[in-house]
Amino acid sequence: MTFSLTGDPSTAESAAPFVPGPRESDITGPVRVDRRGDRVLATVTRGDIAVLDMIDVDLHTARALLARRPAAIINASSSVTGRVPGLGPAAWVAAGVRVVDNVGSQVAALLDDGEVVTVTSDGRVLRAGRHVASGRVVDAAVMAHAAAQGRDGLRAQLAAFGAGTPAVFDDEQHLLLAPSAVSTIGRSDLAARPEVFPPQLAPLMRLGGRRQRARASRVGRVPAVIVIDGPRAAADLRAIAGFARRASALVITSADGARHAAAAGVAVDVIIGDGRAVTSGAAAGRAVIHLAPTHVAEADVTEATHHLTRMGAVHALWRTGLTVDDAAVVLAVSANCAVVVVAGSRRGLLEFAEQRPAGMAGAALTRAAWAHRIVDASVAARLAPRRTQWSTAVTILAIGAVATVASVVVAASPARADELVTLGDIIVTAVREAGTAVTARLGGGADALGARP
Repeated sequence: MTFSLTGDPSTAESAAPFVPGPRESDITGPVRVDRRGDRVLATVTRGDIAVLDMIDVDLHTARALLARRPAAIINASSSVTGRVPGLGPAAWVAAGVRVVDNVGSQVAALLDDGEVVTVTSDGRVLRAGRHVASGRVVDAAVMAHAAAQGRDGLRAQLAAFGAGTPAVFDDEQHLLLAPSAVSTIGRSDLAARPEVFPPQLAPLMRLGGRRQRARASRVGRVPAVIVIDGPRAAADLRAIAGFARRASALVITSADGARHAAAAGVAVDVIIGDGRAVTSGAAAGRAVIHLAPTHVAEADVTEATHHLTRMGAVHALWRTGLTVDDAAVVLAVSANCAVVVVAGSRRGLLEFAEQRPAGMAGAALTRAAWAHRIVDASVAARLAPRRTQWSTAVTILAIGAVATVASVVVAASPARADELVTLGDIIVTAVREAGTAVTARLGGGADALGARP
């Protein structure tokens, strides 16, 4: 059932009936409240109860929240509507996290961040034993029904994607057609709005510290690695961390992607996204590009600018309707990076369709424009050259030692030379095979992904 409330929240709560004490299956913990899923992610820790307001939670957000180890999740809206099969809520259910949704938008006003509440097994939210809200428990049965609906909803979602693509193209064609001369034909209005173009990275980075100034000279001469806080970001980055370091790649991340980069030991050059979500620690030694949707309120832009200025961050503004994922690709291409490796991106039709129609259109148009430069991290990990394993090196040394001993034996006793011919043939063959293996490990992917594309 869906909780509804009219009138003053405090009056409604005082009229709420007292509920008997908690049962063994109830979950109690402090709540972390924010309507936006990306913001609540920054505050949730193990054992907290996350409160958000998101319709059709995508797999990206769901896995990111799972990584924070919440005890339960309360969603003001419907976590899965049947518009798409619902990979995000399915991940929550599979992980055994209690999810209660459709509790109503009033829940954010009724609960204070940090206060302790109880979530019951039948979908009620209690504070000090009193009823605050209630909703639907998302379980395996709900997800099975949603999956059946989602197959039909997927058709409608793809139809909306097709219908919305021309509008996205109209808004972003100055980026998608660049550097073609037709990109600015009939668009003289763009000359007075330089913030609709990607900031020039090299000049921006030269305004930073010693490392940023040194790195600025490498822009356009090395591949780019983009880290998005997607479902597979951590695994992808671990797979290509060695390549990123050896190639001295230009590393561009979202605010949350910077955390994955730090865990993998990869230095970040640029953070792109909502500047208000960037902490002082994350901004230190990096350029920050604040993405502002084309029609966003100026107050939001001002808030982000003041926040970054107070931290002393080197930053720039970019007004675009593209998502962080797609904007990062455009930024790397505008910096003349011939190879753009993307970690944490969506894969497969279902993950693609979880986005809003404008997000799907931006992703499709961006990939259509620069597919010849974009490489998924899972592919790059297979193509990039790897270091020789210790086992291979030890095998080569052992074979060399055996060969040396054999030659000494032959020199000391010529009569035994014939007996060692077969052994010599075996050694030569083994050395050749080991040498081939080492060559493959060291240079197998150099032609595809080198330090300088």
